[in-house]
Amino acid sequence: MANTVFADAVTAERSLRDNGFKPHDHTGLDETLIDGDLKLAAQIAAFLCNKSQFEAQLRIVSEAMWKRYVTLDVNERNKFTRVIALVAEPYGFRVSTRLAPDHARGAAMQLKLIAGDPELGYMLRNKLFWKDSMHNRHGEYTHALQWLSIASKFGRPAARLYAQLGNYRANAAERKTVFLWQWLADCFPSDMHADAAGTVLKNGETLESQSYRSPQVITDYLVRGLKGPLKNHFVSSFLCMRYDKRGWISAATKDKEGNKLPMRKLQGDSKGSAEAKKADGQWSNSTRPGETGKARWVRDVAHDAAAVVASSHKTYAKSFHGLDGNLYEGG
Repeated sequence: MANTVFADAVTAERSLRDNGFKPHDHTGLDETLIDGDLKLAAQIAAFLCNKSQFEAQLRIVSEAMWKRYVTLDVNERNKFTRVIALVAEPYGFRVSTRLAPDHARGAAMQLKLIAGDPELGYMLRNKLFWKDSMHNRHGEYTHALQWLSIASKFGRPAARLYAQLGNYRANAAERKTVFLWQWLADCFPSDMHADAAGTVLKNGETLESQSYRSPQVITDYLVRGLKGPLKNHFVSSFLCMRYDKRGWISAATKDKEGNKLPMRKLQGDSKGSAEAKKADGQWSNSTRPGETGKARWVRDVAHDAAAVVASSHKTYAKSFHGLDGNLYEGG
């Protein structure tokens, strides 16, 4: 069954129950919450499949982030990450930074997490956001923005469910296991159906969903296929500026006749620079000491972090969401 987009929460809940999603580890789990967890997951899935509802909440998140961004000191490091943390904290989320998993100032720890990796379970259980290094279209900040939008709609219960997304699981074909995290928030868009087709659930669904259940679709909305950033949208403007500066956005896409098209394509791989850090011992493997796996932490050692020099980054006077402020090229 290709491209599963739920029309409502009832349909989404039927999928969860038909596919047998249930807790893997019952240790310390309040059994009375299981039914409510599945119902909330279904409501969130339907929300992520509703284009207008999700985009409205994402704009609310953008406004909340901009209001905090303009208050930061010009020399604040990693301002975008910082405001994600400030907006996330009241909902019960935190942002993973430097060597310690907390929301303090500093660079977000960069992770390339794949399904089944123990680090993913750790991040989810501790309600942590991370800077994702999977690939650029997947988006560095996309899951954080996705879940802030969910929390904006559903409140603090979203964070409690987030902590269980690695625990709820279902069996799939070829003895595979599907985590609720994958089903709910880490699907694949239709143009990546080959990746999605590798996992077939009991009711025939794959992980293909041309909806905001797929992080690539969120990144596409914010950055790709646009002549410019979304109007009056801080998050979109920041990401377009960031990706353009880093050479990840190409406007040279051509049609079959060779004519340049006025669209943008997200290219490249943000983890490229991080790969080089493996040789420096900054990548560790929690499951096999001494070896480097596919999904690792990238350490930003505090004492090696260079001081921010305000004059080294361009500053743009901007107005987003009815509020004037400065947008900084360096963060």
